[in-house]
Amino acid sequence: MKVPTIFLGTPDIAAEILKSISSNENIDLVAVITAPDKKQGRKMQIKKTEVKTVAEELKIPVYTPSTKEEIHTILAGLDFKLAITAAYGLIIPEKTLDLAKFLNIHFSLLPKYRGASPIQASLLNGDKVTGVTIFELSKKMDCGDIIDQAEVAIDQNDDLESLSAKLINKAVILVAALVLPYLKKEIDLQIQDDNQSSYCYKITKKDGLIDFDNDDCEKVINKIRAFKNWPTTYSYLAGKILKILEAKKVNHLEEEADEVTNKASKGQIIIAHGKIYVILKDGPLEIQKLQMEGKNPITAKEFIAGYANLNGSTLG
Repeated sequence: MKVPTIFLGTPDIAAEILKSISSNENIDLVAVITAPDKKQGRKMQIKKTEVKTVAEELKIPVYTPSTKEEIHTILAGLDFKLAITAAYGLIIPEKTLDLAKFLNIHFSLLPKYRGASPIQASLLNGDKVTGVTIFELSKKMDCGDIIDQAEVAIDQNDDLESLSAKLINKAVILVAALVLPYLKKEIDLQIQDDNQSSYCYKITKKDGLIDFDNDDCEKVINKIRAFKNWPTTYSYLAGKILKILEAKKVNHLEEEADEVTNKASKGQIIIAHGKIYVILKDGPLEIQKLQMEGKNPITAKEFIAGYANLNGSTLG
């Protein structure tokens, strides 16, 4: 028997989950709720959310409420037994939670990383393990009882894109396995331990800016991994934004550059043997791929060829 279900989500990661659960043999998607269309870009063109685009492709009725009252009014007028939310972005009114069972997919091992950016937080902190938690929505953010959770290993080469893909796959498996047992009350729920909780914030553009006074090489590399698509990791060169897209830590430069490095200040660029290094608080970081404002991404070798006075310049 298929369960009449509503899905609530907004960005691409939620869209991928929507695609997967749409074919779940236990779920009958009767409606999709997502954030309203927004004007984006220099031309301020109207852009749909990724979830809305997928819902329309699947021919599922889609609604875009902008207020709590609109959310409640829409859901109160629908016939459903289960709601699944993933990165929806808007707060669901407490009274709405009485309409049916509301499950949330969260991309961390709660109570760790409650909040808006758990995947980025795990990468920024250099974690080796993260996971997916399915829990009941409650009036307090990410504090509801846990239905199930599973670990996901973080490889040293994982970035936001690859780790998100791992987490989506795990989330889909969990949801598929628990829908019917949960509704039949065959699962023992786990109360979260608030004493073990931690929180993560909503990412802003300035979070990608390199802080040469405080960021070490590992921190910058983790920023590159966490902020791959947005806001990216960046600094300023001659007043223009310079995005650092790929980098690696090195113990030292070639011998003839070591003395220069020891005397260099934080943020200073050193060119050695066709490679670009920038000095951080704990030593040199090799920049392998970068992008100047208004230009396409290029390799370090290509960048050196295009900027004759790069050696000795300072970022920041």
